[in-house]
Amino acid sequence: MDFELNADQVALGEATRAMLARWNTDRMRKALDDPPVRLDEALWSEVADAGWTGITTDADLGGSGADVATACVLAEEAGRCLLPGAPFSALVAAVALERSGDPQWHPLVRDLAGGVRRAVCAVEEPNGTW
Repeated sequence: MDFELNADQVALGEATRAMLARWNTDRMRKALDDPPVRLDEALWSEVADAGWTGITTDADLGGSGADVATACVLAEEAGRCLLPGAPFSALVAAVALERSGDPQWHPLVRDLAGGVRRAVCAVEEPNGTW
């Protein structure tokens, strides 16, 4: 198995790093330390406009149709600058709804992929807690 990034993924990582470098890491830390954790609206718009929230969503539903490895490039760069995880929660929710196979979710998937809506996935533990 090849674990090297392809040229497009490397370019995406570099562009993402440059975009996030404009945002102050102290500002990110404050967002994490002062509940509720909420991504700055301007940064959310920039991330959504860059297509992060729909990176793995099928193009027919407003996404890029990229693979998980490409989404991991974004996650790595986000971790580098302490970006709160809201874009990735929306991405995971869009993937879960899209892969459910139920077309009733397509409008919500489009909204999530486009950054119009935000979502968080909750996972139920074996003992019934979230």
